[in-house]
Amino acid sequence: MLAATAALPEVAAAIEDNLPRARATMQRLLELESRRAAVEAGLQRVEAFLQRTAKLPVVEAMVARLHEAAGKLKDLEQMRNKYHRLAREIGQALREVEEARAETANLLPRYEEALKTLGKCPVCGGDITGTVVESIVAGYREVTG
Repeated sequence: MLAATAALPEVAAAIEDNLPRARATMQRLLELESRRAAVEAGLQRVEAFLQRTAKLPVVEAMVARLHEAAGKLKDLEQMRNKYHRLAREIGQALREVEEARAETANLLPRYEEALKTLGKCPVCGGDITGTVVESIVAGYREVTG
């Protein structure tokens, strides 16, 4: 045991000699640990970014479908506008037809009387009888309702 204690001053001196270097190494390890934590955090951010960008093809496909749908929607809107315009025009035409029908129905007695008075066909100029006049007027009555 004496031999072991005899070496103690040498060991203590060696420890004291190595202590500044050990402290510097310890400080360097702490700095490296802080850098390692920063690098790991950066890697996590990169991995999260890569996960988000991995979804880009899906998002791009969705955007393409949205553009296509927007084009179809625009076409449908144009068709709807054309439908409404045509519906208004048809409504106007139906009103005009109804007005013409009513006017024809109102003028029909006068026309019948004029044909009977003239006794002539307005198309060919030939003589017509009362039965022919009635037949002509009956045809107009069918059309005017």
